[in-house]
Amino acid sequence: MKLLILLVSLCLLLVGCGGGGGGTPATIFLSGTVLSISNNGAPVPAAQVTIAGTTVATESDGFFGIEVPAGQTAMSVAWNSMTFDFTFPAAAEDRDLGLFFVGPQKVTVNGVVRNQNDNSPIAGAEVKLGGIRTTTDGSGNYVLVGVAYDPAQPANFQAMEGRAGKSGFFPRIFTPDALPVSGIASLGDVLLLPDSGVAPPGTPFNIEGLVNPSGSGVGATVQLKLGSTVVRQMTTGSDRRFGFWVAPGSYTVTATNGTLTSGPVPVVLNSPGDTVQQNVTLN
Repeated sequence: MKLLILLVSLCLLLVGCGGGGGGTPATIFLSGTVLSISNNGAPVPAAQVTIAGTTVATESDGFFGIEVPAGQTAMSVAWNSMTFDFTFPAAAEDRDLGLFFVGPQKVTVNGVVRNQNDNSPIAGAEVKLGGIRTTTDGSGNYVLVGVAYDPAQPANFQAMEGRAGKSGFFPRIFTPDALPVSGIASLGDVLLLPDSGVAPPGTPFNIEGLVNPSGSGVGATVQLKLGSTVVRQMTTGSDRRFGFWVAPGSYTVTATNGTLTSGPVPVVLNSPGDTVQQNVTLN
């Protein structure tokens, strides 16, 4: 009987401690930064961030950190009698949630995400702007409700960087190309390029450079290879610049222009957020 009680007590202790390690932690630390759309700085007075019933105030630079139960997907930010509601992917471990904007007004932003190759709508793409996120419907439409806006500083709204992406496509950074009218900003299409094929996507690039010398770099064909496979290819313009967005890995860059070539130049990209500058020279 004593052995049975001991075993039950041990099991309860392990459950109370999250199973003794190896599983999802009982609590996690979530952090982020809240900014005012009015000045792109920390909100004054401080904003109040609430996740899972726990509230903390933002610091002097807008940063917040909060310990909450694992698995959270939503938070609210109260500032100047306004409340902004945000969602994020379920958090199972410590995570920086990124930037969240507040302001004197909230507006709705809508648009369509399309395939750059054939202009077809893309369903299930994630779109994020100002910390508000959603996914596109079957017709590629997205609606972001509650995006921060300050009518006295419209340029700050149009300078915000949004992001759209879906598996099988290169992510695309975009900025609002229209101001709200009656509380609704209808933006132009966001075009995503499939990640198959050798054509380079639009900016941002994470491997970029210049083809030298100036007299030969215009009109050069630049190839990015993974081993012996060409994964990206483009032709330089009058600025002699090239740029590619690719997954992390070890690559080589080669340029050709007529009879001139550059030797394969190694380039290592450690993470998608890195940017590698690598020039090549034709000989």
